[in-house]
Amino acid sequence: MGEIKFKTWLTETFGCAYPIIQGGLGYLSDAELVAAVSNAGCLGTLTTYQYKTADNVRAEIQRVRKLTDKPFGANINLFPAYSVVDTKSIAEVVAEEKLPFVETAGRAPEKWLIDMLHQAGTKVIHKVPGVRFAVHVQESGVDAVTMIGFEGGGHPGIEEVSSMVLVPRAVDSTKLPIIAAGGVADGRGLVAALALGAQGVLMGTRFMMTKECKIHDNLKRRLTEARETDTIIIDHAIRSSRRVLRNATAERVLGIQQLDPKIEELLTYMGGEVSRRLWQYGELDTGVIACGQSVGLANDIPSVNELVQRIVTQAEHILHGLNSIAGICNQS
Repeated sequence: MGEIKFKTWLTETFGCAYPIIQGGLGYLSDAELVAAVSNAGCLGTLTTYQYKTADNVRAEIQRVRKLTDKPFGANINLFPAYSVVDTKSIAEVVAEEKLPFVETAGRAPEKWLIDMLHQAGTKVIHKVPGVRFAVHVQESGVDAVTMIGFEGGGHPGIEEVSSMVLVPRAVDSTKLPIIAAGGVADGRGLVAALALGAQGVLMGTRFMMTKECKIHDNLKRRLTEARETDTIIIDHAIRSSRRVLRNATAERVLGIQQLDPKIEELLTYMGGEVSRRLWQYGELDTGVIACGQSVGLANDIPSVNELVQRIVTQAEHILHGLNSIAGICNQS
């Protein structure tokens, strides 16, 4: 590994070795996982809403810094459902800590937020599920956009467009650096994304399947056995589509949502504290957890460093192979 030096907007802007960002992963993104990703040469991302208060966020940022001297960023969730968290005070802490980047998702970040982060030297990468959102948000002053295809875990939008189409459409439609998300789990996905014009990739599900991620061993085993067909889209009826691991709860929620339920009823099945029983205690049919179709491309639980080395080595082999193919074509 190491014959090819990656040179993209991500590596040049943040000084990371590889153009790979760890997805926020909600409650699973803690100091240990973030530091492991950054130490492996990628960009770890700390999800802030799980820590509730600005003081807690600051403490976790400082914990990350005790574990790595490499660059990492933070996710600030702008979905209305997370409005109970004091976004402004958390954003102020992130700016004061001068993190290299912030990933925003949900509503487009407002001018005050972008200005405050820019004044701190922090880049803003906004995550969207559709080209029209990318076109709109570039006028707000964000520095880059992550495009999440419909195969991605979490919130892939309602337009049902895969990364293979979504990424080049965004590249053609905006002047911003584009990060590809959804369906990426190995070196093949990384090379494909770069070929589509992306400046790097964001991976969530694959980093969830590592030794440093704090999910229960029962869930890790389930993920290694899962196929690409073992995810399900819920919340489509309320226009907030979410791709999750298929289990009894997800199937039940999907059925209930077809009857126009109230959100309070749904939360009894898939709220944060209920779903904690799934990822923390290994109760596989309780609650729901975000999971992308790329789960079908992974069947083991390596360390983060082992995973990254594997991805980069595979990418290098593919690139060398493509160069050989091009060389043969040129000679013919």
